[in-house]
Amino acid sequence: MSKRKIKVLSLSDKLKIVNAFESGKSRNEIQREFNLPESTYYKIIKSKDSIKCECSDGHGNIKRAKVSEFPNIEKCLLEWIKQTLDKNTPINGPLLKKKSKEFATKLGIQNFSASNGWLEGFKRRHDVAFKKAAGKSKSVDQGVCNHWTEDLPNLLEGYEPDDIYNAYETALLIRFY
Repeated sequence: MSKRKIKVLSLSDKLKIVNAFESGKSRNEIQREFNLPESTYYKIIKSKDSIKCECSDGHGNIKRAKVSEFPNIEKCLLEWIKQTLDKNTPINGPLLKKKSKEFATKLGIQNFSASNGWLEGFKRRHDVAFKKAAGKSKSVDQGVCNHWTEDLPNLLEGYEPDDIYNAYETALLIRFY
């Protein structure tokens, strides 16, 4: 007897199965269409609410759920990351580890260790990547931008669209005859 090959479905595939179930298709039709064993079908239908929730959160391409041992710490850390990025403050691994230890202390969690392995798992689970912001866009004063956006149409009034050029960080060479 040959071993049955395990078929791993993504959350979006599972959502298609749930939608087929809710549209009134029979169990046999769905099992044939998606080539599912009966036990897998029932597991998917049983967890249909969590599948819908995960897909609505944008995790449709995930095949296996990555469960955290410390979900409360990670929830706090994700919120802190959002707030920090809104302030244009750079974030790195040691800073994340330090903040996670602070959150663990505040939450009263004793057995938490912000190891490199935990950090890599956290980054993988939540699609966190440390990238530098390119260009000088983060250092521009918003008030100056607002002023220019209001005044620019007045400055360009006397010019044809073909006569307007963007020469940011480029050399514009004009040869006059």
